[in-house]
Amino acid sequence: MKSTITVSLLTLMMMLSLPKLMLAQDQGPTHLRISGQPGPPMDLAMEDLVAKGLREVVVKNQNGDQVIYQGVDLWELLNRTGMPMEGALRGENLSKYILIHARDGYKVVFALPEIDPSFTDQSVLLAFLINGDPLRPGVGPLRLVVAHEKKQARWVREVIEIEIKDARE
Repeated sequence: MKSTITVSLLTLMMMLSLPKLMLAQDQGPTHLRISGQPGPPMDLAMEDLVAKGLREVVVKNQNGDQVIYQGVDLWELLNRTGMPMEGALRGENLSKYILIHARDGYKVVFALPEIDPSFTDQSVLLAFLINGDPLRPGVGPLRLVVAHEKKQARWVREVIEIEIKDARE
């Protein structure tokens, strides 16, 4: 019951923040491309990301201040966009990985087990809000937040694409 109330409150907060997100579109493209396996590329608008369900993570920023990032869980996003991974991450699927692309050309890699909840208790968040406000230009509109890592090297700013690849190719 408490979990349902929390998710409902987070969804309500997200819906109230949606107008702010739409105003933040001057930061550049407010869509995310998901490409690679298993099918054709998919472009998701901010509204599509919001509809995937809101999660939040409380972390300390580089200054040591506590902040709350809100967005979608990366694993859930990939599952809900049609990548058939739920319960299938074994055998040949273990050779798949994701390549996160930033607007400035920065790229980082995640092996699928790093984001699969059946392998880890940690989650990776594709954030679009910080403390209830849209991410500022130069950071957003989308940022990857990897809360459990000591260094923020894979906290990708200005995410534009998630590419699913196979190491066997």
